[in-house]
Amino acid sequence: MVEAYEIFVGGTLSDGGHFNERLKGKIEASLLPTVLKDFLLFFKEHKEAGETFYAFKNRLGLAASLRRARSDFGCTRAKGLRRNDMDLYRFIVTAGGREIPVVVSAEDDESAFRVVEQEIARSFLKPLQIDDVALLEKKKIRGTGSGFVIQPRKAYE
Repeated sequence: MVEAYEIFVGGTLSDGGHFNERLKGKIEASLLPTVLKDFLLFFKEHKEAGETFYAFKNRLGLAASLRRARSDFGCTRAKGLRRNDMDLYRFIVTAGGREIPVVVSAEDDESAFRVVEQEIARSFLKPLQIDDVALLEKKKIRGTGSGFVIQPRKAYE
């Protein structure tokens, strides 16, 4: 079994209180420190003076602010993305009690999660209800290419 975490953000005790909300997907344990650091740096670099995270989230909207923040985890976004700006992602999708390995290339984390959902939808005749999407590994695509070795689950537990 792969150790992974879910991230919940955006709650407050002010203004009558509001529960935090879960970012889509899970983050594999070894990536968590980098993801949290990049997420907090995104907030620090884009917030207005004196702005709380809750106000920041409300100003940008949860979907927009968190998707944008997640898309910047470990990435530098640039205009006119080149092949070297793409990442290769390895996921485990849990759907209907099955675990399905999925590998995609994308320019950022948000796009990778979207491509996973699209590929699952295209790959099965009967629509699957996705229960969970866990990011296991992420690599930069280098000049001559990048890849993953997909081993049976027992090999890496």
